Amino acid sequence: MVVMVVAVVVGWSRGGGLTVVNCIATDYYGKAVQLNWNSPQALNNWGLALQELSAIVPAKEKHNIVKTAISKFRAAIQLQFDFHRAIYNLGTVLYGLAEDLLRIGGSVSHNDISPNDLYSQCAVYIAAAHALKPNYSVYRSALRLVRSMVRVLYIKSTESVHSSSYISAFYVTVKTTFYFPFSYPQC
Repeated sequence: MVVMVVAVVVGWSRGGGLTVVNCIATDYYGKAVQLNWNSPQALNNWGLALQELSAIVPAKEKHNIVKTAISKFRAAIQLQFDFHRAIYNLGTVLYGLAEDLLRIGGSVSHNDISPNDLYSQCAVYIAAAHALKPNYSVYRSALRLVRSMVRVLYIKSTESVHSSSYISAFYVTVKTTFYFPFSYPQC
């Protein structure tokens, strides 16, 4: 029930751009996760609300909110490794973070990953979401955009992959290859 109401609030705030509404939505998602801590959907929705909030807050607050959104998407993926929406959303938030870092001319702190590494990671996540749901046009379009950003050693042709073994291999690769040195704030 809480998750349904919050989804309406977030959708309304996109049109109105109200920061207060987005803050309320993120608070309600936090409460929903407290009630059902092992729900990948609730964590994914919380990450989406944070991602939306990051688009309308002052720049000095944006970085911490984005890092928190990343942690929510990652937590959802840890609970359900084949949750394609959380995988795709993690890719999009990483892409946005890379764009922001390029816009300001580098990193916000010494712990940040370079924009090029973020682009590469975002491409891997988007490729994984596409591999899970190759018929989703949004994933296909996003993959076309980021395909050139993937380091060759991290990707296989997703057109030829039609089994879950690729996803298992992807999961092991991501768990062992990518490391985020961010210190995530706890919400």
